[in-house]
Amino acid sequence: MDLKVTVGENVVRLSRLEGVNLEMYQTTLLPALIKLVKKTKDFMSQQYLLDCIISAFPDEFHLHMLETILTTCCEGINPKCDIKVIFIRLMERLADFSANSE
Repeated sequence: MDLKVTVGENVVRLSRLEGVNLEMYQTTLLPALIKLVKKTKDFMSQQYLLDCIISAFPDEFHLHMLETILTTCCEGINPKCDIKVIFIRLMERLADFSANSE
């Protein structure tokens, strides 16, 4: 549990660093985080890391990188990982973002 909190806090801190913008997210941060998700073979860790990424970074970033995120969820993770939970979380965030953007 302590490790889970530490990892989650670090992803949140990373997302809040000064200078983190869409370009940095696209070119550096998301690819590195996805590499970490794929390298981790434990399905619970993969699910938690993906949830942290979705929770920590702005919805606008996810919109621009939606294909990459969805591809990772479908192709790059352990089959035991419950991607339905990840998809629901992501779609709820994007729906709220869309409703608040109008």
